[in-house]
Amino acid sequence: MSDAARIEHAGGLVLSVYREGDRFQHRVSAGDAAWESAPRDMLDTPVFTELHQQGDVVFLSGNAGFGHCSASIEPCDAGFFFDVACRVTSPTPAVASFYRGEGLTCSPSADDSMVRPAENERSMWVVESTEPIGPLPCLLRCRYTIGR
Repeated sequence: MSDAARIEHAGGLVLSVYREGDRFQHRVSAGDAAWESAPRDMLDTPVFTELHQQGDVVFLSGNAGFGHCSASIEPCDAGFFFDVACRVTSPTPAVASFYRGEGLTCSPSADDSMVRPAENERSMWVVESTEPIGPLPCLLRCRYTIGR
C-alpha cells in the first residue's frame, strides 16, 4: 500500500493522489488548470483509505457510514477515466463526489453518471450516479473523464 501516486498523461495532464488526514484525495492538473476532490462535511461522499497502483492504473477503496466504495483511475485519450462504485448498505439520500476546479472539463462516460455545478458555490462541481438508491443493499456506479 502506498501513501501517494502520480501519473503523467501524454497530453500534459497529471494525476496526483495523496493522503490528507485519514483518507486519500486526488487532483488532475495541467499547468494552472486543475480539478481536485473536495470532500464535504455532512454529505455522503466516497471515502478512500487504501491506495494501490499497478503501472498507470490507480485503485482506491474504503468504507464510509453508508457503505463501501472503490475506484479505478487510468489514463485515456481524453484525460483520466474514473470508474467509481459504491455498495450502499445504509439509508442515504444520495452519494456524490465533489470537485473544485477550473480550466479542465469533466464529462460523464456512461448513462449512469451526471456532472452538474454545485448550488451556490463557484467552481464547485458534483459528480453523481443517475441510478436511484434502493432497495438496500444496492450498487451505485459513476464513470466519468476529467481532461482538457
